[in-house]
Amino acid sequence: MGRVASRRRADHVVAVVAFDGVQLLDVTGPAEVLTTANGFGARYAVRVVSPSGADVRTSSGVRIGVDGALESLPARLGTVVVPGRRDWRRAVADQDLIALVTELSRRSARVTSVCAGAFVLAQTGVLDGRRAATHWRLAAQLAAAQALLDAGNNPVEKVAEESGFGSAETMRRVFQHTLGVAPTTYRARFRTTAAAVTRAGMPGHLVS
Repeated sequence: MGRVASRRRADHVVAVVAFDGVQLLDVTGPAEVLTTANGFGARYAVRVVSPSGADVRTSSGVRIGVDGALESLPARLGTVVVPGRRDWRRAVADQDLIALVTELSRRSARVTSVCAGAFVLAQTGVLDGRRAATHWRLAAQLAAAQALLDAGNNPVEKVAEESGFGSAETMRRVFQHTLGVAPTTYRARFRTTAAAVTRAGMPGHLVS
């Protein structure tokens, strides 16, 4: 009588991205939650990776070790977790980090971020055409940009600088995945609607 080989469920590999200046809790929080779930039947294999494969120093000054770089991971991943940092503009300007997250997103069945990590994902283009959430405090920058676009004629580059986005490309990506339109389109639509309201004799200011 032949033996039927038992099939052991494969581990769900989770890649947590780490980089200098990352917030410690954004890395350790997801890792702790997922590994705790293993005690209740899950099979998460958490791997912490950095762009260079070297250890990183977090925003709190605590140094954390990593499992390696991109090459240390399998070809296919279950989930990638992208943490954030307080100064998210420096994160989106880090080309090595963006390249790593872009490739991890391509390999992974599921992509997620923590707080300001959403801006890193936006910079890769992964969020184009999709809705996403980030830390509520960062919504103030989006509101500031909307107000500047509504009220003035400054170029998009100037609006991005004054509202804290740093670059027009970053602001465009945030507008695209949050509001579904580019900043220039938002400005044109708002002014068209506002003009129509004015012609109709309706007082007040539209709230976007």
